[in-house]
Amino acid sequence: MKLQNLFVFTLIFLILILFNACGEQKSKWQGTAEEVDGVMIVTNPIEPFYGELTFELEEDLRIGNEEDDKYLFYRARSIALDSDENIYVVDSGNYRIQKFDRQGKYLYTVGRKGEGPGEFSQPYGLYIDSQSFLYVREYRQLQVFNESGEFLKVIPLNVNLVDFAVDTEGNLFGNADLQPRDNAVRAIIKLNSQGEIVREVVKYFDLGIKIIVTANRTFTLSPNHTYTPRLCFTQIEGDIFIFGYSSEYILNLFDKNGKIFLKIIKDELLQPISQKEKEIIIGKALKSLARGNIKIPRKKVEEAIHFRKYRSCFEKMITDDSQRIYVQKVKSVFAEDNDYTFDVFNRDGLFLYQLSLSFSPELIQNGFLYDIFTSQDSGEVKIIRYKIKNWDQIKTSIN
Repeated sequence: MKLQNLFVFTLIFLILILFNACGEQKSKWQGTAEEVDGVMIVTNPIEPFYGELTFELEEDLRIGNEEDDKYLFYRARSIALDSDENIYVVDSGNYRIQKFDRQGKYLYTVGRKGEGPGEFSQPYGLYIDSQSFLYVREYRQLQVFNESGEFLKVIPLNVNLVDFAVDTEGNLFGNADLQPRDNAVRAIIKLNSQGEIVREVVKYFDLGIKIIVTANRTFTLSPNHTYTPRLCFTQIEGDIFIFGYSSEYILNLFDKNGKIFLKIIKDELLQPISQKEKEIIIGKALKSLARGNIKIPRKKVEEAIHFRKYRSCFEKMITDDSQRIYVQKVKSVFAEDNDYTFDVFNRDGLFLYQLSLSFSPELIQNGFLYDIFTSQDSGEVKIIRYKIKNWDQIKTSIN
């Protein structure tokens, strides 16, 4: 009996040792990190260290009311928060910025339709700096307002900024179309406070807008589609920024001097674009043109749309206040669900989680997620804030 008990005890002991050994092996990060010419290169495995992440969401706030002009949105483009968590909504359709407090109470409106100082013809984006100054992006210009919504100045631009941010010295950084037609040039640039380009951090060459001539009319047609590579840019904190060109899975962190100091690489399996996918994309383009009563021969459309060999790796990047980086993956044209997949990295470039959401959020800040929701039935637009109930349990490092 004693020998039997000793055998059982020994067997359990060996199983525990084996279990612990396996657990330690699983918890070891499988990537590599090396410094090359002053740049740290972090290469991540295809699987995240902590596996799947689920946000436990609870709707916390809903703003929008078609019966009240103060709460009415038409073509809401983006959302921004100030240091007091007041909410600003860029409404291109109504040519204005609406400010609400943290509880969703209307405070005031910035701008109106027009071409004068403090007036908008097409507001698209908004950035709020550390002084609570508002930078409103329009085509080839920024308008700046103080925290009370009073107009301060216009910053003229020689390029069209797509996304942008402001550093601690008032310089501008962003991704821009330097040359949108023919052989297009997309670049990450630095501009001074007067809007003058002082540095090109990096630039990429691609196909630009195509000119199509038919018997009766001349059209411009973009070659871009679901799988077209994008130049993505965002800010991590004051003087630290990140960009990536999505033809390959490489994210680049750089400072206010334009110096890249960290490259984040993920061992991504590139997906070839099939003939069936090309047919779907061309078909969608033709339907879109038909809705606008634009008649272009199919062959012309096929010539204008450019297909690379592989799908692009991602289409959007956002960051949270814990300096985590959320990289939104490209959805397949075959996908029938509304789910979006995000790879989540920490500030040091380690692949922590993979996250799935039923929508693509505008902001993830202070334990809340912000979304612009448009009803498919009524077209009514709402600004929705969700509380992430498990926010404090989400890791920022590998322990």
